[in-house]
Amino acid sequence: MRETYKFAMQAIALQNDVGGAWESFRYGKIVWHNYRGTDDKSTVAVPDAKVKFFPTGANIFHKAQAPAERFEFVNTLGQESYSWMVTDKDRDMWADVEMYEYPLHVCVQPKALRSGKIK
Repeated sequence: MRETYKFAMQAIALQNDVGGAWESFRYGKIVWHNYRGTDDKSTVAVPDAKVKFFPTGANIFHKAQAPAERFEFVNTLGQESYSWMVTDKDRDMWADVEMYEYPLHVCVQPKALRSGKIK
């Protein structure tokens, strides 16, 4: 793909912004993302010289909601988001509003996920 793209009309993009961290470019009806993963390179990452493919707009990922991490939400269905106020119990002078979400994205068609390697 790299050699083919080098001689394509879109190759001007290679000379501009493509190649930096978090950059993307389009070629062959595919959007290629330079995905770096997490800082520790192990939690969520795509290994060097590997690629992952998945179709977009095909509704193969569904979002499930987990309940909040508080006792009052144990054994309840997950909500889209949770918010509450943490108040100053000693002086009653301030309040901190907190908001949380606990989504889990589930692939309902795992055979649609593909991987490959870069040579």
